[in-house]
Amino acid sequence: FLDFRGGKYGVFKYQLYDNELRHNFGSGFGARSPYSGIGGTTLTAIFPNGTPSAWNSFDHSYSRRDLGGMFEISANTPWYFRAEANEVKRSGINVLAASHGTSPVSGFVDLPTPIDYTTMNYSAEGGYASKRGHFAVNYMQSRFTNDNTLLRWTNGFFGGAGLYDTTVLAPSNDFTRISANGNLRKLPGDSTLAGRVTHSKLTNSVAVQGTMLSTGGTTPATAASSPVFNGDIKYTTVSLSLSSHPLHDLDTRLYWNWAHEKNDSTQVIFRPAAGTGLLGGASSNCSNTGPAACVPELFGYKKNNYGVEAGYRLNRGNRLTGGFDYYDISRDRIDFHGNQDRKIYGEWKNSSLDTLTARLKYQYLERRSDWAVPPAVIAFNPTENYVRRYDLANMNQDLVKAVLDFQPAPFLDLGIEAIYKKNDYKDTALGRVNDDRQEYYVSLSYGDPKKFRVMVFGDIEFLEYNSTHRSGGTTLANSDPNAAPNNTAPGAPFSTI
Repeated sequence: FLDFRGGKYGVFKYQLYDNELRHNFGSGFGARSPYSGIGGTTLTAIFPNGTPSAWNSFDHSYSRRDLGGMFEISANTPWYFRAEANEVKRSGINVLAASHGTSPVSGFVDLPTPIDYTTMNYSAEGGYASKRGHFAVNYMQSRFTNDNTLLRWTNGFFGGAGLYDTTVLAPSNDFTRISANGNLRKLPGDSTLAGRVTHSKLTNSVAVQGTMLSTGGTTPATAASSPVFNGDIKYTTVSLSLSSHPLHDLDTRLYWNWAHEKNDSTQVIFRPAAGTGLLGGASSNCSNTGPAACVPELFGYKKNNYGVEAGYRLNRGNRLTGGFDYYDISRDRIDFHGNQDRKIYGEWKNSSLDTLTARLKYQYLERRSDWAVPPAVIAFNPTENYVRRYDLANMNQDLVKAVLDFQPAPFLDLGIEAIYKKNDYKDTALGRVNDDRQEYYVSLSYGDPKKFRVMVFGDIEFLEYNSTHRSGGTTLANSDPNAAPNNTAPGAPFSTI
């Protein structure tokens, strides 16, 4: 690591640096693989090969180098200009996993993959800074390049030499961002107003694979609607906060955050021929009726979040804090298209004793989601009409948290934290209906931080969840969890709870 800094106080400053490291992944030169051609973009092997001693050894590591510099000038004025540039290079071999056959059901294989990445970053910022406020505009450009975008390898599931599968590696891309941020201090009520606006764009261009190794060791056509995928994702964010201290013992904060991800990428549609093994089902969100076109989803969202928080000090040793937070998001997803979260919380903190600080917090969260699944998906898999995945299902949550920080003697600290959380999932016919979580954390430390200090910590968690399941439903009627199970014949639908 080399770091060279200089300048003249209040006028200008600069920095040049070089930071290099080597990351060994445990095995180092002792790593072995049945593949030949390690370090290149084509890996060949003959399977089966159950003699690891005869496999090829390789250096499982990569090196990283970050080389860059910075220059800033203010010329003894509140105005300033700053420019930065750096290059990050990674090279070596890392192991990535790929699936045998045409799906992960057939198992995985580790592939020694070449790493040859370069990222170039450039940024420029100009602004104004004083005791009463600050304002700045920043522009940044980042370009990532990968010299190896495809890795061809022998897929042993199909047997025989010359049957190469293809793994698509990280594509080259360009990222651009422009942002403005600032704050105003010493406003009425001893307030500070802060805000930030950003807009960024991520683009790339990737050739779509025309054929893929599939069932029977064949390489059928993917029948893509476009030979090239052009990625185009735009991010816009806005945030605003007002922190105030209107009374000696009262402080408040109002905040608002907004974000939008717009996905204008190419929506490639795949129409491989029936029987090729390249088709997906409705359960994978790849088609609606089984052997239909595979249409991957383009993910995007809009998010709106605002809230208020206030803290009041009752006396020297007691302080109360409370707040309300609202979160609203709409997204591109096959089941939950949006949700609204409302959260209220309150906390009491006591520091009456010099050696003990205690905090007790309660939080209530209510989530209500917008659910709708296309009728064709339900027709293909009737249970989808009743399933509510618990990551976004309607839910009421109660959370209690207690924290004790104790210092019985100089240089001796004891911390105890306990959390209880209960989730009650609403309107869930099939899936998780409730869960309870208990978390306990203890830490103990002793010693002078300036000389020598020992820290010991541990935690234990208990989780209990209840869910309702039903298997074997081939029609909408016998997929209904309220219907009686139909198990009069082998293979007929049945339900379990």
